[in-house]
Amino acid sequence: MPGRRSRRAVLAAGVGLALPLSGCLGGRDEGQAALATETPPPPVDELEIRIYDVRRPDAGARSATLTVLLEVTNPTEREVPSPSGEFDVMINGERVVTAEPSFNTFEPGETARKSMELIIDYADSGTAVANAIREGTFRLTMDGLIRAGDVSDSVTLSYEL
Repeated sequence: MPGRRSRRAVLAAGVGLALPLSGCLGGRDEGQAALATETPPPPVDELEIRIYDVRRPDAGARSATLTVLLEVTNPTEREVPSPSGEFDVMINGERVVTAEPSFNTFEPGETARKSMELIIDYADSGTAVANAIREGTFRLTMDGLIRAGDVSDSVTLSYEL
């Protein structure tokens, strides 16, 4: 009976296709579930950071206040949650203070500015640095790390006043 054989062949072929596809329709195995829940680290190394501006120092007899404006852009398609930094601040190559800025979460494509007031004690720096600050002509360098979560990237910024 040729009709019966062809029905069996079609039925067997249908069952043969359905079994491999059943894995696509059902749940995931543990390896697939783990891959689906892992999120990549924040793209800290892709943040664009620069010194936007440095205000003229407010120089006193024993210290100076220096306002530095940082500009940070997240050019990626992923957010960077609450980055923070730790920078050694140098004037004309001499370390004068440590700055620790923190930021709100950067959404994809966001640019923000952060104002930092640095208090530089003349007793902690040399006479040449104090004179450069009073004159208002110096090179400011910030060298350190920016981090978000467990990810960090080294950053060096400079600005000539």
